Amino acid sequence: MFVEHWNAPMPHETGIGLRLTVEQLYAEKDTYRPLLQQFGDWIGYNDPTRAEQWVLRALNGVGWLDAKVGVIFDSFRGEKQAQVLRDLGFTLVQLEISETERRYRAGLMGKDYFAILAAMEARPDLELGIDNPDIRLDGSMPTHIQAQILLQAGKTYGPYPSRC
Repeated sequence: MFVEHWNAPMPHETGIGLRLTVEQLYAEKDTYRPLLQQFGDWIGYNDPTRAEQWVLRALNGVGWLDAKVGVIFDSFRGEKQAQVLRDLGFTLVQLEISETERRYRAGLMGKDYFAILAAMEARPDLELGIDNPDIRLDGSMPTHIQAQILLQAGKTYGPYPSRC
C-alpha cells in the first residue's frame, strides 16, 4: 500500500523523518508499528472516508481491476475498508491468536510482548481486526490446517473475487 513512498523519508511534520526497508520493518515490527500507524494517518490510509480510494488504488496497483488475478489484500484498516473489499467480492479472513499465543510468539522471536501490546492497544481501530469477518482462523492451529480451511473456503467463495 505504501510502496510508492516506501523508501522516502516521512516528512518532518510527522515527527518521523526516517527511511525503512521492508527487511527492517519485519525484523523490528514491534518497534516500528507506532510509526507505521502514524504514517497511515499522515497519508490518509487510516481515514475511513477514504477507504474506497485506498482499496481501489491498491487493487489497481497489482492489476486486479484490469485482469482477473488472485489477490490477498493484507492489513486492511477498519470496517469501511472491509466493506469496500466485501462489496468487490473478497472473502474477509481474520487470523486471531490468544494472548497466551501472542506472548509465546513474542518470546520465541525475542520481542518485547508489552511493547507489542501497548502499540496495539494504542490504536485498536487499526490493530484489532473487524467485527464480522467471513472466516476466523485460530492462529495457534498448525499452518497446514489453516491452509485446508482456506482451500475449502476457496471452493465455497471461489478462487478470487470477480471483477465489478
